[in-house]
Amino acid sequence: MEGMEEWNAAAAPVGNSMMYKDFGQVLVQAFAQISIDKGSKIADPEKFGGDSDKSDAFLTSIHLVFHGNPTKYAMVDSRITYTLLWMKEGQAGKWAQIMLKKISHKTVIFTFWNKFEATMEESFHTGSVAQ
Repeated sequence: MEGMEEWNAAAAPVGNSMMYKDFGQVLVQAFAQISIDKGSKIADPEKFGGDSDKSDAFLTSIHLVFHGNPTKYAMVDSRITYTLLWMKEGQAGKWAQIMLKKISHKTVIFTFWNKFEATMEESFHTGSVAQ
């Protein structure tokens, strides 16, 4: 566009208090502070009973909660705990009890959310409950 100059990070003054390499971190912190409007609340998901037709909607609801409160759900354990909280009925309830036992006995360790999510998806898209 006319009249607009392209910003060149390499040409930025060295003495500038906001260095280019820290810019991403500053954006993440700023977004975390402004992303949550204290007057609004993201709805909790509906309880999940294990119906494979509803698993995608359940996970979408879970992700909305995580993104709406990134500080609270930054750790894998808090994400897993919150997810299991909403899996109380039917096959999902049984699966959640099994997973909770495995996690508490450290026979299963999830260091990344996507590993837990993949395990959950595999269990409910095939209709089987992890044993």
